[in-house]
Amino acid sequence: MSANPITNGGRRRGEAPKTLDLPDWRQFTNDITNENRGHELPKVTQNMDMTTLSALARLPKGWGGPRYDKNGDPIEDSFRAHQVPLPLDQNNLDTLPEFEEWMNSYKPEELFNADGSLKDE
Repeated sequence: MSANPITNGGRRRGEAPKTLDLPDWRQFTNDITNENRGHELPKVTQNMDMTTLSALARLPKGWGGPRYDKNGDPIEDSFRAHQVPLPLDQNNLDTLPEFEEWMNSYKPEELFNADGSLKDE
């Protein structure tokens, strides 16, 4: 019997996880969707240890942050992604527009109410 590629891939405790090929992942989601249509989702997942189910994405370092530093050097996918990307303090507000654009990219209006509390899901 072959190991289930979604759960532990036949790994022993302490071994590094194996990556999934995209076609395997799509097949898994299609299987669940098809079974769910017949209200048999527990049948699909009964032998799966859902605590080990993970989704990994390989993204460039600094993805989602400012693209360039104050000198115009690229930040994304470079060593600069691990440094302070924008120098900003009360005495140096030159990078405030870039900082606001970066923070607004997280769409805070979708996450927070007007009073700053978290929105219900």
